[in-house]
Amino acid sequence: MGVSQAMRPGPRAADAGAAPRPLTVLPADFRTRLGKLSGRFVSAGHAGARFDALLYANEGATEAFAKHAGTFPVGALFIKEHWERGGDGKRGPVMAMEKMAAGFDPAHGDWRFVVVAADGEVVVDGKPEGCVLCHDDAAHDHVFRLGSAP
Repeated sequence: MGVSQAMRPGPRAADAGAAPRPLTVLPADFRTRLGKLSGRFVSAGHAGARFDALLYANEGATEAFAKHAGTFPVGALFIKEHWERGGDGKRGPVMAMEKMAAGFDPAHGDWRFVVVAADGEVVVDGKPEGCVLCHDDAAHDHVFRLGSAP
């Protein structure tokens, strides 16, 4: 556990266990609207370190992330932007984690996961097994510290 598999082409649809929701979790202006939590780094857990990434977060996520204790508040949002490592640095997927209200997925910290492919198509929206099982290994409310995994 702890490392997701490479993204593979195939059917792209919302997670069957989740009702469709608007993708407000990925606002078009997230690069300027959210705080940047990192410089570019290797996204070790996503697709076997295939990508470099930048990490962004809203205020609620940033405050809890800095404390590295307790749980994240409902509405906490992380967005991870990816680029292929080496070569031409082609844009990769954008991934988001949003803390939902209690009851969304209590076994996995009530986090919603969204993955949008480089072409803008939604690949995942909900609580996919690959995301939740990997993030179950994170020490702080299902969120990894920078440099520790995904």
